[in-house]
Amino acid sequence: MSDASSASSSSSGGPSAVTPAVHLGFSEPIEHAEDVETIAHNSPIWSDWDGGKIGGRPSWLNPRDVPVGPLRCRACAKRNALASKSADSMVASDANADGGESSSADQKVASETRDVNAHDGSRTPATTESATIMRFLCQTYCPADAESNPRNEAAFHRTIYVFACPSIECSTSPSPDSVLVLRGQLSKENDFYPAITKDRENDFDSWEKHKSASWDANLCEVCGCKAGGRCPKQNLWFCCREHQKEHLKCCRTKNGSANNEEDDRNVKLLPSLYAESELVVEDEPSVKKTTNDEEERLRQEMDKVAMFSTSEKDEKMKDGVGKEEEELDENLEQTDLNDMTGAAGTGTSDAATLEFYSRIGTGDGGVKDQCLRYCRWHEAEGECDDKNAFGSDVNADVDVSTGGGGPLWVSSRDIPSKNDISSCQHCGAPRKFELQLMPQMLSYLFGDRSQDKTRDAVASEEVRAALLAASNIAEQAKWEGREGELPSDFKKRHDGAVQKVRNALLVGGSSAKQGGDGMDWGVIAVYTCTASCGDGIVNDGTKMGAYREEFAWRQQPLGV
Repeated sequence: MSDASSASSSSSGGPSAVTPAVHLGFSEPIEHAEDVETIAHNSPIWSDWDGGKIGGRPSWLNPRDVPVGPLRCRACAKRNALASKSADSMVASDANADGGESSSADQKVASETRDVNAHDGSRTPATTESATIMRFLCQTYCPADAESNPRNEAAFHRTIYVFACPSIECSTSPSPDSVLVLRGQLSKENDFYPAITKDRENDFDSWEKHKSASWDANLCEVCGCKAGGRCPKQNLWFCCREHQKEHLKCCRTKNGSANNEEDDRNVKLLPSLYAESELVVEDEPSVKKTTNDEEERLRQEMDKVAMFSTSEKDEKMKDGVGKEEEELDENLEQTDLNDMTGAAGTGTSDAATLEFYSRIGTGDGGVKDQCLRYCRWHEAEGECDDKNAFGSDVNADVDVSTGGGGPLWVSSRDIPSKNDISSCQHCGAPRKFELQLMPQMLSYLFGDRSQDKTRDAVASEEVRAALLAASNIAEQAKWEGREGELPSDFKKRHDGAVQKVRNALLVGGSSAKQGGDGMDWGVIAVYTCTASCGDGIVNDGTKMGAYREEFAWRQQPLGV
């Protein structure tokens, strides 16, 4: 995100001298096919780069040293390995039960289960080759030459790519291995883009160096990674047999041809590709503070989501019930509430969840469709703590009105500790939070843009506080066996209020799925090397080419 990076680059004091500003990413539809050529790195005019793209195929910053496909899920590979180990144990047990060794046929099956031929001729575990192929979610352009520590001129151009596993297992029981984050970067002087482009746009109409084809790098027609072979029937390149078959099935026309004008339309039906759109960025609006003139408006807003109206509340106070409820709320810690109810993350009494709803409802609900949040390396100390929970003691020094620089978690569960986030495996520098993918992105990946823009988003800080206080009252009363002292419809109206806020703000997610795709998440938080190490050119011999892996934490979706 060039606006974020330019702000940081102008600061001589480094990251700590910059006021943390959160940038929001939104999905912008691509109206015309030719517009794709101007998005991300499809254009060599880097002075126009901003934001990025969602869905489709990756647009590689370094078009020559591209990752070799397919990119398979390591979490699935680990599950396959455990299953394979169990199968081998059963074969051995059966052989022992028969009083002898297993047959040659059984040995052959076991051998084929353990090893298969990889594209490069090496022996690769079959559990890896049969793992789910990850799918491309999004990419964002975010230079870091001045902000990296130490300064790295090779990060003048810098793009973050995010892939994730679509399997249901990895969505419901996510792990860092089910997400792949790649960082690509280049210096200003490089092999692929002109050094100066501003005010010279017309000089590069015939520029081709930013395209993989100019470097004889053949990309998979489905996923956009480096291909392993050409299909003679389709005369196209693919990285694996799965993608070859997928493309043939989806793009074959009635006359049996796989190469005609219909292909461009049919390729949108490929299950491995999500709907493509442009990622545009803007600043997050500040949380509006309450003034005396707004008291009546806020009271009306809270009445919409409160458990009982203000007039009813006044009557309760007269009867003494309100006083008892206030006493129930005293000295109640959120972690205690979660422990006593087991309701963390349900969206009913979780402070993190209510804060999530409140935050995406700022700006009068105008930013509720945000797909990405970006605030590089400004995470406050204590934001990620060994307690692995969302609580006032952990985040007491974080001003939620400015974002605090850390992730906005969808619930208080599945939050990483400091030990969970590894340092950079290449240079040893610490990794810090840079960006997060929001669950709203799922709606756009699955092609659902028919969201109701007129929904009334009531999620001010005051409403959030009212909901949380009511949750504490209801849950502690339940714990102490005093539910009968609350109004008869207290809990019902509270749950309905939370659901109303959720429906007004959090669109997409599981409801947007189609075709049996299991892709889902609460949030995906990305942590990157604060040195932004590497030069973006040297191919270290790994499957990732010139791209370096970073760390991501995939939080469970709500309701799992």
